[in-house]
Amino acid sequence: MTDKIFTISIDVFHGLNFFQQAIENIRNQTYKNLEIIISNNGASSEIQKFIASQSEIDSRIRVINYKENIFDFNDPELRTFVICNDALEIAKGDYFFYQSYDDLLAIDYVEKMVKLFNEDNNCMSAAGIPISIYEDNSIGEDELINRDTNLRPRFMQGHELVLDFINSGNCFSAPGTIFSFKTDFLKKMGGFHRSIELSQLYGVVPFGSTGFDETAIFYWRRGDHQVNYTLSHLGYCGTKEY
Repeated sequence: MTDKIFTISIDVFHGLNFFQQAIENIRNQTYKNLEIIISNNGASSEIQKFIASQSEIDSRIRVINYKENIFDFNDPELRTFVICNDALEIAKGDYFFYQSYDDLLAIDYVEKMVKLFNEDNNCMSAAGIPISIYEDNSIGEDELINRDTNLRPRFMQGHELVLDFINSGNCFSAPGTIFSFKTDFLKKMGGFHRSIELSQLYGVVPFGSTGFDETAIFYWRRGDHQVNYTLSHLGYCGTKEY
């Protein structure tokens, strides 16, 4: 199983404390055959020094540097569109996953995703359970105990998951990007679109089997620092991108 390379793409502009936690969990994954692509999105010198220090001690890390922060309030998803596709273009991994700088992977998350792909040759996408983690690092444990979404089998046809989602079913729910993909398949399907989550759900996931491990935890950071809160206050709802 360990001969397959799993690429994790992560970008950073600010939030060094969250980013340090994210990198620590990525580097300490139980699945070791990783490619870690860090996109320095015009970050501060402090963050750049941290990236450099991590690159020196971990040969699995590759860095893409952007001189200026790629973000425009008139085109909020330009950042993800550019950064994710640039990372996807150079990725050497058999599988590809994008995460935000402030989110956390459970230590065995990647191992469980690779296992899903290995169990079913038709599996083109895989996901775990998204659980809230807050700015003080407390976790929404009740979301694990009393969940009413992401109730689906280990494998199902991707189009069936999407149809259930459209019809307000209980098979799928996530506040952002949650799927890992076979890299060649993701490239074939056009890579990343400005409508990040829905383009994956409607444009990639339906074309193959999709895997799910309810024991694989992805900790989704929530708090006032999130850009989407600022965008919501400005009236942004993503209609153009959708």
